[in-house]
Amino acid sequence: MDQQPADDARRLELQRGEQWMKHLTAGTRLVVIDGAARLEGPPCWLGDTLHTPRQHLAAGDDWVVSATGWVRVSAERPCALVCITPSHASPGGWLKTRLEKLRERLRGWLRISAAADGRPTARGC
Repeated sequence: MDQQPADDARRLELQRGEQWMKHLTAGTRLVVIDGAARLEGPPCWLGDTLHTPRQHLAAGDDWVVSATGWVRVSAERPCALVCITPSHASPGGWLKTRLEKLRERLRGWLRISAAADGRPTARGC
């Protein structure tokens, strides 16, 4: 998967016991450069039970966020890590962006054509 340029990546340095919480999009990659950290989230449903995935990472390990949501990073000992968000330049990112724009245009067109014909506007498209 294509990633944003390194200067857009965010480097974090946490002391033992410090925590960092952030709402991350699916495909975001967290790479531990030094130290050790515990990652939690984002929460997901397993049947009728809310489950929070947890992962212990050491230097050199990485983790890719599988679903958009809140993630918590807790330093088990002083650590440094990099948070790399997915690029819109990737094929999947580009396609998703284009589909969202087309969907917005279609909604606008449906409102305009419905108003011109005297019909109620479309909802929930």
